[in-house]
Amino acid sequence: MSSSSSEAASQKLTDDLALAQAYAAKGQHKEAIVILENVVQGRKTILGKDHMDTFVARSILARAYASAGRLKDACSLGEKLVKEHTPGRGTEYMINYIRVMADLMSVYHDLKRYKEATDIGGQLVKAQTAIRGEDDPDRLSYILELAGVYRSLKQFREAEQLQLHVVNKRKQLLGLSNLDTVEAQAKLASTYADQPTRLANAAALKTDVLDMRAHLQGPQHPDTVRAMASLAVTLYNQDKFEEAVVLEEKVVGFYDIMYGPLDQRTIRAKDALARTQLHLGEFRKAMDLTLQTKAKSKKGGFFRRKGTES
Repeated sequence: MSSSSSEAASQKLTDDLALAQAYAAKGQHKEAIVILENVVQGRKTILGKDHMDTFVARSILARAYASAGRLKDACSLGEKLVKEHTPGRGTEYMINYIRVMADLMSVYHDLKRYKEATDIGGQLVKAQTAIRGEDDPDRLSYILELAGVYRSLKQFREAEQLQLHVVNKRKQLLGLSNLDTVEAQAKLASTYADQPTRLANAAALKTDVLDMRAHLQGPQHPDTVRAMASLAVTLYNQDKFEEAVVLEEKVVGFYDIMYGPLDQRTIRAKDALARTQLHLGEFRKAMDLTLQTKAKSKKGGFFRRKGTES
């Protein structure tokens, strides 16, 4: 292939890569994957398997597999990229390689391969720290995701330590009135809520999160309403049914308007409200609400002993 032909072919692959990313951004992952597989094969042929551009295309393909729910394919390709890792290839390569590790940690987590997720997550955080330092926003996000893996393992102490680190760092760097700080606090509160002995801590922190979301995003923002529903769950688990029902009634009202009465989020909110009403002895209200939503399965409010996070 002549030099001009090679350049034209390379440019065509670059254009195709941009097109695939546009499809992926619109959620059209199947279309993106078809194009990306051709781009990867083309770059292998023209540039070689070890070329930086080929590596980038393969990493994007792995991400597309994951987004399409093809977790085994995403895992297989991600593991190949990690296995082929060659140190000393420069900062640009390491930045892309770190992203590959982050994607693979997420895939391992989704596949419930928690040991592999914590192993790659530890390497990921160490590598990101070496390149960007301890205050890097991406590093803090990776730590939060790693904490989520520990939470899935029910290793709450490890999860709390990581989440507290991020909360404190974001308070220092961004301040309390910042949504990234609030998000870290919400994740820490959820870890507290997983532990019966930490429900009081969970309720206090979830109250702070709700207040801050209402201030920053508005009282009717979906994130604010979700925070309200989350706090209601914790109050219910503390047997504070009077406080929980006030919040749950508000959540149902918001969800009815936001999503409509037949949306599953609205139905779950009504189910939670009916469950709490039952504990308060409001049997007629609970029955009427349950009949409205036809929530009669074993996942319904009459059968669950404890509330769960939505």
